[in-house]
Amino acid sequence: MQNKKQSKGDDPILLKDQRIDLKEVQEFKLYHLLMYGEVVIEKLDFTHLKTQTREWRTYKQEFVFDSQINNLITTCTCGKKNVFCEHRYAVLEEIIHRFGDDFFIDDFVKRHTEKRLAQYGLSLDDDDDKQIIDFELTTKGLVEIPKVKNLKSVNNFSLLPV
Repeated sequence: MQNKKQSKGDDPILLKDQRIDLKEVQEFKLYHLLMYGEVVIEKLDFTHLKTQTREWRTYKQEFVFDSQINNLITTCTCGKKNVFCEHRYAVLEEIIHRFGDDFFIDDFVKRHTEKRLAQYGLSLDDDDDKQIIDFELTTKGLVEIPKVKNLKSVNNFSLLPV
């Protein structure tokens, strides 16, 4: 992400292969404490996120991703300068938890939709399959929206009695 020598909390983070790497970011955290609170995603798209962390106080964070140079610019209203605050770190942890470390990689929705469809033996290439299930990116993650009842994963299907 960054070289240790140039680490400042307000410097852009270089995302190698457009992936979030918490091990490298953790080196720049001010405190190695856990943040006990809630992360709320207010605005979500693949280049701009607005979040809040709620503990005893509420702080707002903003993440802007420039895919041309793989830089993630982060800010937080906690006011800590020249360090990567625990609030921004907590948001990155939450992004990885909800979406994966590949959230900023191009065609995120398509790749994850294809993976999820394959669990049902379906494909994006088949127009009929698109009528069975849909997916929506929400602040909670990629949500399945079945269009038919009792949709079962092919992993749970057996021709033999159990």
